[in-house]
Amino acid sequence: MMGGRRCGKTSVLASMFDQFVKGPANKFFTINNQTALEHDKKSPITGVLEDQDDLLSKKYELMDKLEKYNTSTFLVDSGPTYCIWSYTLRMAIPGHPRKKTTIDFIDCPGEFFQKGEHYPIVQQYMQDCDVFVIVVDTPYLMEGGEVVAQAVNCVDSVQNFVSSIDNNGGQYAKMVMFVPIKCEKWVHEGRINEVVNKIKTEYAVPIQTACAYRRMNVCILPVETAGNIIFSELKDPYTITTGGETKKCCKLTDRLVRLADGTAYTIADGDILNTDAQAIIPGTTLPRPHSWFHINPNADPLKLYAPHNCDQLPLHILSFMTKKMSVEGEGPFWAWIFGEISRKEMESKMREMNKAHLIKEGVDGIVYLKKDI
Repeated sequence: MMGGRRCGKTSVLASMFDQFVKGPANKFFTINNQTALEHDKKSPITGVLEDQDDLLSKKYELMDKLEKYNTSTFLVDSGPTYCIWSYTLRMAIPGHPRKKTTIDFIDCPGEFFQKGEHYPIVQQYMQDCDVFVIVVDTPYLMEGGEVVAQAVNCVDSVQNFVSSIDNNGGQYAKMVMFVPIKCEKWVHEGRINEVVNKIKTEYAVPIQTACAYRRMNVCILPVETAGNIIFSELKDPYTITTGGETKKCCKLTDRLVRLADGTAYTIADGDILNTDAQAIIPGTTLPRPHSWFHINPNADPLKLYAPHNCDQLPLHILSFMTKKMSVEGEGPFWAWIFGEISRKEMESKMREMNKAHLIKEGVDGIVYLKKDI
């Protein structure tokens, strides 16, 4: 999984897992989180010990944001992590737990995509992995302007890494997926095709590079991580220090700011308002605007947490891997990927899910730019 700092990669995994468990695909495959969480792992970037977030905790974090804010415009600012984490999801045929396969998602911090001492680590993953999920922070893509959009989403780094994919001249099929997240605003306004077209424009070079490979699938797959957390605006980043405490905020007027929780605060004598020195796009000197959101006022209060199309991510990966292994041969590699699930069984499940229209294509902005297998 590739993407800029704080773009929400782990939250996508949490919503993906939750939606798959509760959705219609569970009639064909059960899914279990088999991740062995790491604790006290030293970050190679900061040197600080970190604990890996559990996917369930990330889901609850999203649900808490939905329940906590009513009409406020608030700041989504989950604490970043600076370690590479691996999440393992096991999928099995219902009633046959031994007929199973696993998908390992490697979640890299955005800082690893900047050139430096950690750059070779990601390059190695580009050699080893079969599917590359490029997570796109949609608000910056659509509202940040070309420079901010490309810097926040590490477009140049994406190009460098995509060009380093080695599929042995097409001997090994691979897939690149552009996954715009936080795109609820454009979905609700019926403008998701604008997001798709913007990706085609801003990522034109890496898309062209990926499509030049033989036996490479390239797709755009928008997802709604929470469903009802709607982007409002980008604002210049500030902090205000009052009573000895420093808080993130945005400036509304010379005397009025909006705090992270949406509260309007009038600047008092003795308060200190500064630009947020920590809000810098990694690898640049550019300030990163704060991204503000609100809760969909028309949402069902009993169904605020409503991720949408997150389950399409593993479904498209499963479909691709089935075709890939069918083309590359059953043998030991098939058993290594799919265990006791035979080629006939796996292909049958894929046909059944396609017949039930569970694997979407050509709707909701889900499009293939190249489909080689």
